[in-house]
Amino acid sequence: MFDFIPIFLYTHIYYHVLFVIMLSICVHLLFTDIQDLKSVNLTNIFGHLVLVWVTLYMGLRPEAPQFGDSYFYAHSFRMEQLDLVHYQSSDWVFSRFLKFAAKSMTLNQFFLLIDIIYIVPCYIFSKKYFKNYWFYAFFMFIGSFSFFSYGTNGLRNGMATALFVLAMCFYRRKILVAAILFIAVGTHKSVLIPIAGLVISYFYRNTRYIFIAWLCLIPLSLLSGGLWESLFGGLIDDSRSAYLSQNSVDNQTVRGFRWDFILYSGMGIFAGYYFILKKKFTEQFYVHLYNTFLIANGFWILVIRANYSNRIAYLSWFLMAPVIIYPMVKMKFWPKQNLVLAGVIALYFLFTYLMFF
Repeated sequence: MFDFIPIFLYTHIYYHVLFVIMLSICVHLLFTDIQDLKSVNLTNIFGHLVLVWVTLYMGLRPEAPQFGDSYFYAHSFRMEQLDLVHYQSSDWVFSRFLKFAAKSMTLNQFFLLIDIIYIVPCYIFSKKYFKNYWFYAFFMFIGSFSFFSYGTNGLRNGMATALFVLAMCFYRRKILVAAILFIAVGTHKSVLIPIAGLVISYFYRNTRYIFIAWLCLIPLSLLSGGLWESLFGGLIDDSRSAYLSQNSVDNQTVRGFRWDFILYSGMGIFAGYYFILKKKFTEQFYVHLYNTFLIANGFWILVIRANYSNRIAYLSWFLMAPVIIYPMVKMKFWPKQNLVLAGVIALYFLFTYLMFF
């Protein structure tokens, strides 16, 4: 569908379009009464158009090596389709999904379905928890750092984290949450990291001490060198330990202690700390979500020097959009909160935009 776009411009166009959307949102927030019914209806229409565009643009992308893992999955899909080589993976849900898709749909349909699974849970989450203001949260999701990458490259990771987001839409229905998370683990086992954070923070809810522990992990990681990468590389199965210990890296991988990534994480860390501990916003769901984010991000801090540590970081980053914006939509903290919301959305996306370019 988008084969007419030169492949070297494909990702650039995504971020440029989001930049224009971000400007539109900010202008809307600055100069319009967002509680006005006409304003709400206009935002809903625009938001649904963006939802369709993002899904089609990511799902119907051209097949090209520039999209990393997608190129490998395309090859596996064709081999399975021709019954030449059968795809093997310990991620049993994804293996069966690929085999089913190879027998029943085209490659384009396969990738489109993957991105529907990846994007729609963010829409459902936004609609459930943000009601008429869902588009602001949804834009934060799609404008997050690495969101595009995990819909076009790290597909299994992206689908697994999206299923985690979907599970959070049924927060009060524990059996359903457990069932969806079970499917998420079968899609990509790395999602066990945020699941562990979710479970731990269910039993231990003291945000202040979890936050202090997160702070302590930074100097601990600085002083311990590659100890944690070696330790966890031996505990995780091959497909994930490769991220921690393999010698080969792609041309987008930067090793070392990523202060820029810690700064990015700090946006979510500071937001939750401010709202919960300073503004006393202690809604159970939000506190649980924030503590989960803290714990998952803390694990990444330990292995920050690893190859592909951005894949570990994403296991907390995918929660950062709701962590930042949730209280701002649920409660009024400032006289001109729409101005603050516009600034937060702009700053959040500009980090993504500037990091790409």
